[in-house]
Amino acid sequence: MDTTVRPRAARAVDGQLQLFRGMKKPPTGNSKGLRFGNFVQGREVIEEEMEAVFAGKKDAKAALDEAVKRGNEILRKFEAANKSS
Repeated sequence: MDTTVRPRAARAVDGQLQLFRGMKKPPTGNSKGLRFGNFVQGREVIEEEMEAVFAGKKDAKAALDEAVKRGNEILRKFEAANKSS
């Protein structure tokens, strides 16, 4: 049995390897929700709405409401495109 203390970097690499191994398996009911489809598009919506607030074109509530609406549309499109049969 190895009694030496492993460096933090080595432990981090082990954790990443376990994560990647888990990604090769089909998703379960518990892991399916971890995917955030079209993340980049959702982030762009948030950034656009925040820019509108900072530019004085919208108030914060209106911009957040619009970000939620547009974000949900993006997620519904992703959901429809990736539905399991």
